[in-house]
Amino acid sequence: MKMKTMLLALFLTTCITTPLLAEVREGAFTFSISEGGYTFDTKQDVKTNFSSGVKLGYNLTADWGLESSFSYVEMESKNSQVDKDGELYNLSGNILYHFLPENRFVPFFTLGGGWSRNTHHFGSDDDNENATLNYGAGVKYFVSDAVALRADFRNIYSYTGDSTTYWSNYEYTAGLSFQFGGTKSPPVAAVAEKPVKGAIAPAEEAPKKQPAEPAASAAKVAQPVVSQPVAEPVVAEPAKPVPVLAAVTSAPTPVAEKPECDKSIAVLDVMILEDGLEIITDSPVDIFRTFGLSDPTRLAIDICTSTHVTNGGRTLRYSVNKMGISTVRVGNHPGKLRIALDSPHAKFPPYKIIKTKSGLKVIFKKKK
Repeated sequence: MKMKTMLLALFLTTCITTPLLAEVREGAFTFSISEGGYTFDTKQDVKTNFSSGVKLGYNLTADWGLESSFSYVEMESKNSQVDKDGELYNLSGNILYHFLPENRFVPFFTLGGGWSRNTHHFGSDDDNENATLNYGAGVKYFVSDAVALRADFRNIYSYTGDSTTYWSNYEYTAGLSFQFGGTKSPPVAAVAEKPVKGAIAPAEEAPKKQPAEPAASAAKVAQPVVSQPVAEPVVAEPAKPVPVLAAVTSAPTPVAEKPECDKSIAVLDVMILEDGLEIITDSPVDIFRTFGLSDPTRLAIDICTSTHVTNGGRTLRYSVNKMGISTVRVGNHPGKLRIALDSPHAKFPPYKIIKTKSGLKVIFKKKK
């Protein structure tokens, strides 16, 4: 692939791809194409030329990945007396470490080794095959959920026959990287609340008082008594109706429920300490609850707040990767801020939480 074609592909992909939640996905397969330059060791007396290649990889976790790569370079001697050009084929296997896998901009480090082959060079029909070691670094910038712009720099050592004789070459490329499948980090707002045994359950709301049913009473109508002398019948006058009085009960005056939290709280930062984490808030925390969740293992800390949306409605993410905690996520729920501490282990590490003037501190107990 020519350089102009590669640059056009990069431009079109950037323009037509809709940005989504971008991150390195655990369990995803990757495919990358690249174009760039290849500079040979001065001892080889070979001109710098274009390098084209492809890479296939697999993300063991969001941080660690495996990758195999193949590249091709045309070799042209600086010596005008050499009438034959050559070709270089590089094949290698590498490990990758991603530093910020949940971000759109992901730097990485790579280390590996492999094999190279030089054909028809230095005026000879013989081919040279050498063992290689390489290390380097690069970046991935995700323009969508599955597509990233990628740049690599490698220092490649090609050993010519023994461990003390080698060529030090440099490869620098840019291209596109695609990832297929894999699992995403669950957003805090979509956490399924599956309480773990022994977790602290939120307090149940007190049942609301029902107004007493009005008691209706009615006075019975008195029956007239007719006096009937034996001598003369006397016609009794009709009795006057006695009014029925209904007992009236006034409806209870509704009492406005006092909100549990009367101030707004937002998370400003999460600091990683030697023995735990410190959650920095814009005002002291009055009420908070904790409970454990599983699949994956995590601890949820709900901070009571009077507003439904804080931190601009954004989900904040912090990479920890120590003390048995992989990431910390801060999200919004109605009437509370939820802070989720994700753990890669089956059992969440022992901890305790204390209030501070600037928020909360989570301290993890050291194993004896």
